[in-house]
Amino acid sequence: MNTRPSSDDTHAKIDTARPGRQTPPSQGGTPKPVYWPGGGGEPRKLSLWTSQAHVDNRLAPVVLAAVRVVVGFLYLSRGLQGFGLFGGIDGVGGAVDLWTWPDFWGSALEVAGGGLVVLGLCTRTAAFVSSGVMAYAVHAPMGLLPLQNMGEQAALLSWVFLLIAVLGPGRFALRRG
Repeated sequence: MNTRPSSDDTHAKIDTARPGRQTPPSQGGTPKPVYWPGGGGEPRKLSLWTSQAHVDNRLAPVVLAAVRVVVGFLYLSRGLQGFGLFGGIDGVGGAVDLWTWPDFWGSALEVAGGGLVVLGLCTRTAAFVSSGVMAYAVHAPMGLLPLQNMGEQAALLSWVFLLIAVLGPGRFALRRG
């Protein structure tokens, strides 16, 4: 990386032992923006999107936890609907038949997965399994595409659960990891 040329000596010194690094101000260097070397024209200034700068974002774990709790609660509610709560599967309290596949077992997995995700217990495993359950729900009934199955909500839940499985529970989980 190069620094923009200037006539004064207040620019950061380039550390020759580690190319692309600037000498810190405590060692005689002055902080200066770093520029990409231009390919025939003015160099382009680096931004957060083009650099690998560390961003201290203290809200990310809190927002991740909020997403985890809300999505887990929606998923838990969806599973409880299969057992007749919140209006049931028909709007008047009807429940799925006992021990049937995929209705009963899907609802059972939704209740278990949603509850674990909300509480933050075994979050990665529960979210991964829930992601698979929703991926099955998207493609199983009538066709491959979510629009053919009215499965847009299931597709979104599948991807959000996969994201939670990869990123972890965030803050406020009963068990982190």
